[in-house]
Amino acid sequence: MLGYLLVKIQSGQEYDSVHLIKEEISDKLSFVDVKVKGDWIVACTEIDSRIPIWQLALDLEVKGEIVGYGFGPDHEAVTKDILQMLVKRGAVSNSDSDFIKAVIN
Repeated sequence: MLGYLLVKIQSGQEYDSVHLIKEEISDKLSFVDVKVKGDWIVACTEIDSRIPIWQLALDLEVKGEIVGYGFGPDHEAVTKDILQMLVKRGAVSNSDSDFIKAVIN
């Protein structure tokens, strides 16, 4: 199963802060691909358990970061999962679906 974690880079957020978030993701998730795409840090990994991504998302949310995550057998399922979460939280609108798809792929 694929697991994705998206972290919004907030306006004015410094490079060092973004770098630390990327390091934290890499330290806590094994075999992860971490990239910056637009205003998002995107982490993708093959997972057996959702718990490490949930825990990392919680840790980042407690620090005030805007976070989305999703799981699924393919990018399409993951995109739908993440978009539903981010819309529900008010972080993006339904009209941002193409943008989120582009960020994930």
